[in-house]
Amino acid sequence: SLCGRADLPSLHDTAGRALPSRLTYSSNHMIPFFEEADVAVTICDREGRIIEMNEQSRQVNLKPGQSLIGKNVLDCHPEPARSMLADMMAHQTKHVYTITKGDKKKLIYQIPWYENGEYAGFMELSMIIPHEMAHYVRQVPPEKKA
Repeated sequence: SLCGRADLPSLHDTAGRALPSRLTYSSNHMIPFFEEADVAVTICDREGRIIEMNEQSRQVNLKPGQSLIGKNVLDCHPEPARSMLADMMAHQTKHVYTITKGDKKKLIYQIPWYENGEYAGFMELSMIIPHEMAHYVRQVPPEKKA
């Protein structure tokens, strides 16, 4: 494992089976509910090494026979995206945006992740979204306003 182990609360899958109480972040141990999720999940450690990709991330980002586990995520990005990502990782800032690739529109959500309150790396969630979608304004209950 490139970034150690993480303690997780007791979790159960939809069939009620207990999930492992300790998971290792490695290429074979994506948290089960992310492996087949309809979102691409790519996780890197604090040095930028890719430590995890779920099935959708592998489909989107890999060529046949290729593996990116252990490779630096910065090497996967051309300028100016490379410098922007390096700055986001150095300052632990998030970046949220949409792109259109072919006929698909995607939401890209890049965020730092933490383990026991300490910066552990960066992750990207990429999901296909409708070109036009509803937006709702929810009222904040008065007791939650501060």
